[in-house]
Amino acid sequence: GVRFSGMYPSYEMFDADLHRDIKAVVNRFTSYAVFIDSWSADWSKVLLLVEGGAKASRYVVFDRSAKTLKEVSYARPSIKEEDVGEVVTIEFKARDGLKINGLITWPTGIPADQRKNLPFIVMPHGGPAAYDAVGFDWLAQFLANEGYAIIQPNFRGSAGFGAGFREAGYGEWGRKMQNDVTDAANAVVRMGWADPARMCIVGASYGGYAALAGATLTPDQYKCAVSIAGVGDLRDMLASERRESGSQSLSYSYWLKLIGNPDKDREGVDAVSPIKLVDRVTMPILLMHGADDLTVPIRQSERMNQALKTAGKQVEFIRLKGDDHYLVSDESRRVVLTKLQEFLATHIGKPN
Repeated sequence: GVRFSGMYPSYEMFDADLHRDIKAVVNRFTSYAVFIDSWSADWSKVLLLVEGGAKASRYVVFDRSAKTLKEVSYARPSIKEEDVGEVVTIEFKARDGLKINGLITWPTGIPADQRKNLPFIVMPHGGPAAYDAVGFDWLAQFLANEGYAIIQPNFRGSAGFGAGFREAGYGEWGRKMQNDVTDAANAVVRMGWADPARMCIVGASYGGYAALAGATLTPDQYKCAVSIAGVGDLRDMLASERRESGSQSLSYSYWLKLIGNPDKDREGVDAVSPIKLVDRVTMPILLMHGADDLTVPIRQSERMNQALKTAGKQVEFIRLKGDDHYLVSDESRRVVLTKLQEFLATHIGKPN
């Protein structure tokens, strides 16, 4: 069969009976993401990974003959049920009317009727041709355990919602894509969930760029910004890609399509390049970057750090030694989470 993307995975199985059974069992897990993880040779038993919602990720065996479900283990046995922040979907309209989907992760220990005026983290994903769906996000869950609510918007240009939605991001890097992130922040304020005086933007990779863009393009929107392995200098990024891949490469053409051509429109590219806009920054910024990052070179954060310091802005830069773009080492993640914990508590207040 085929698994389709979206906020929840869905399936189209080629065998009619199997399709009926899989559809029925998926429908039994309302508000959860159900992944077909493994199966017996005759498909009489199917192992499912169930994530999201208000429970810890768990493995469930579906016996098709008996029509029964049996939980067999937790995906992360050391995480207690009460330590899981509830994950729900949200839908709102961007300022130009485009429908945007996203996730809310609620802080642990706060009942539904008290989820108002909370400190909020806006956390755009990387890629940018990636997307956030219902599941287990280690960073969002950490923040939820710290008492913060999190919104993860799937801005235009995201994957997972069809080619048209992804291609709507062409030429909109830092423009309409960033507007969608800002509109997500405004949506949770408008709903009464977020305290606008306690809102920070946090992201990694493209999300790191979006965090820096939030600090420079909409400095009144947030009280702080955190960029993890983010891009701060768009002209430098494009020049690096051209050197490494060639000016006629598909890779370089793709980035020009998203960002713009600095040879033809330098002012347009600079207008959404955070390093060119540091004078607008009014908030503290935390930069963290793997020293061995081959996807976004660490010089992006080094140059951003220097530009912010030269402009007299409040910035802290953490070099993660021996790690790459994806924070694969336990030590790097420990450092990132510890610094993030301290930074957020200092600048938007540690929740009660």
